[in-house]
Amino acid sequence: MDPHRLLSEWLRTTFPAGPPSPADRSVPPFILPDHEGWLVSSAKMQAQGPYVLAFFHGSWCITCRAMLTELQSGLHRIHEVGADVIACSPETLEFPRRLKVEDGIRFHLVSDVDCALSIDLGLAYPVSYDTRQHLKGAG
Repeated sequence: MDPHRLLSEWLRTTFPAGPPSPADRSVPPFILPDHEGWLVSSAKMQAQGPYVLAFFHGSWCITCRAMLTELQSGLHRIHEVGADVIACSPETLEFPRRLKVEDGIRFHLVSDVDCALSIDLGLAYPVSYDTRQHLKGAG
């Protein structure tokens, strides 16, 4: 079974009304390393203009890569309105670099190494032992 479907089913049963809405929260200030190891600051990005902050599981996730490709294909339109894009995942080391090259990504990929930003926004949450075992069993 698809792990995304398993996780979605778990989310529906764990959060029947849906997880807390990230739209109800403002993005806390952050400084995260990008795909080259340089630090990307939310304050500096805001000073340059608005930006889209997208989260993805990692380079291994086909659905996430499709989302990044869609963002890439609309990047010129995002730039036309004076905005930029930052995509965030917990992946580090060669994974973001390889993803940028393989998929031709021209925006920042940053690493939320300890998932602190994701947790602050309500996007990361603990998954029970039983659910983890179920997901492992499904591959």
